[in-house]
Amino acid sequence: MIEVKELLEISFEELEKKIFSFICDMGKEITIYLLQQLDEHLMKNRDRKRYISKQTRMVTIKTVYGEVEYARRMYYDREEQRYVYLLDDNMQMERIGSISSNLAKRIAEASIDMSYRKAASTISKTTGQSISSHGAWNVVQQIGDVIQAEEKELLRDMKKDETSGTEEAKVIFMEADGVHLHIQKDKKKAPSKELKLSTIYDGWVCDGKRLHNKKVFAGMEKADIFNQKTEALIQSVYDTSVTELRVVNGDGASWIKNTYEPDRIFQLDRFHIKQEITRCISNKHIQRMIFERLHDNKIDEMLEVIKTYINSIDDGTNESDVKKAKNLFNYLFNNYDGLLPWQLQAGIVPEAPEGITYKNMGVQENQNCSLVCMRMKGRKMRWSINGANNLAKLIYMKENGDLDRIIEKADGKILIPDEIDLSMDKVLSADKIKEKVGKGNKWMELIQATMPMIKYNGPYADLLRSLER
Repeated sequence: MIEVKELLEISFEELEKKIFSFICDMGKEITIYLLQQLDEHLMKNRDRKRYISKQTRMVTIKTVYGEVEYARRMYYDREEQRYVYLLDDNMQMERIGSISSNLAKRIAEASIDMSYRKAASTISKTTGQSISSHGAWNVVQQIGDVIQAEEKELLRDMKKDETSGTEEAKVIFMEADGVHLHIQKDKKKAPSKELKLSTIYDGWVCDGKRLHNKKVFAGMEKADIFNQKTEALIQSVYDTSVTELRVVNGDGASWIKNTYEPDRIFQLDRFHIKQEITRCISNKHIQRMIFERLHDNKIDEMLEVIKTYINSIDDGTNESDVKKAKNLFNYLFNNYDGLLPWQLQAGIVPEAPEGITYKNMGVQENQNCSLVCMRMKGRKMRWSINGANNLAKLIYMKENGDLDRIIEKADGKILIPDEIDLSMDKVLSADKIKEKVGKGNKWMELIQATMPMIKYNGPYADLLRSLER
């Protein structure tokens, strides 16, 4: 502890760091003591006919207050014929490699909101654990792999017609769009790749400001795989057998229009329509005429205005304006079936359930910005396809409220490679112990047995003895 005279010679910032360090050290000591006491209890109360004690091994786990090294006993399970750690099984000690699930959650959430370098710096400053930017990146990749494995499970369930969705919705809305990311390659100017995003919901809460039952999906997959996974997500949430109407809103890209479920209404996103009109028609009077007819849903008249405008300026002196106007006409004509609002296309719209309202669509641009663009675009960032895909998986899982569940699902089978800064000596599962180190020394348990706490004279001895009592 610090003498009073020393306190007068340091700043509050330094004092705060010393207190934080002290608390982290105390947390590690308490954790070690409690885990070893639990391991002792499990040894004494185990089913001795089933579990044969083999040896005690040291293991290190990274926690939010630093690295904790503790001893745990390994047993041979006669019933399942495998090696196990009863402490790990009973404590549900999920780990991403040698990282506690609590620390993994901190790293994942920080990496979603900021660059890996800043995320690593934030974790190192706000916890007792120091990590590198590469270490933060590595954790994200492993969690992304777990998410993709779950996506494959949902796909299998859908193809076997074993989906578990229970929500009942007469109308299911889906909006989709893409964000182009710069990709890492040897060449200085590498082509961009599209990160696809979709948003699924069944209406708006009656205040009209929030989507009801919103779920999002994102990934770098090819169009057909992305659409299959999106449909698997829908069927994992909704009982689609009671759905009467599906509506898809997008910019007209083929992967958006060619959804997995063909029986749907497609609406061309009004934001993209207005954006193209403004971009392609510089004449304000013509713009106004086009917008008026679009607002009144006079689609044929709107196209006729554009066609007449093209003919009026196509005299060989306005090639750029003519080209832009033709591009606009072709864009609208090719998406003719989606120019009317979805309500008019549907004709009869099912009545909205109590507490929910239906209105015009157009939320995807905002979703793109808040979920992806602010993190993954700009600042000269370049991505590997797998790296972008895995981070996108974490982003959508967090938005859906499932990120913590996914991290806890990673049960320690994922190991951090030794060459990564975040790694340490590779922790072997109990099943691999015999393969790697043989049967072990029969005297090892006696040699490595922890001393009774009554003999412990460390800096927190009084506190730990009070816990023991």
